Amino acid sequence: MRSGRSAHTMAFVSLLAVTFFLSSLGQSQVTPPTKLKYHVVAQDSVQISWKASRDKIKGYKLLVTPKSGGRTNQLNLQNTATRAVIQRLDPDRSYAVQVIAFNEDDESVPVRGEFRSR
Repeated sequence: MRSGRSAHTMAFVSLLAVTFFLSSLGQSQVTPPTKLKYHVVAQDSVQISWKASRDKIKGYKLLVTPKSGGRTNQLNLQNTATRAVIQRLDPDRSYAVQVIAFNEDDESVPVRGEFRSR
């Protein structure tokens, strides 16, 4: 009986290990940046800042998209960056922003926000 119980316990532990491994595959391994802020510096320019990811990362992707439709602009920034100035914005237009931390193997969920140019 003892060997049957032991084999059953090992099978259960193996199943738990596989379940944990598979569930971790769907989760981001990079912590996202936080505290996204905006500061309009000119009629066509906005400074975007954020609090850095807690992880060792390769850099950040900054994506800016006009809310009314249009092309998404992407900037790839160094891992030490915590701000960027976006220029040549259309006046009186709303924009969606995403900042994503990334490394060689993975990226964070985006921190998102919106701003309106003057």
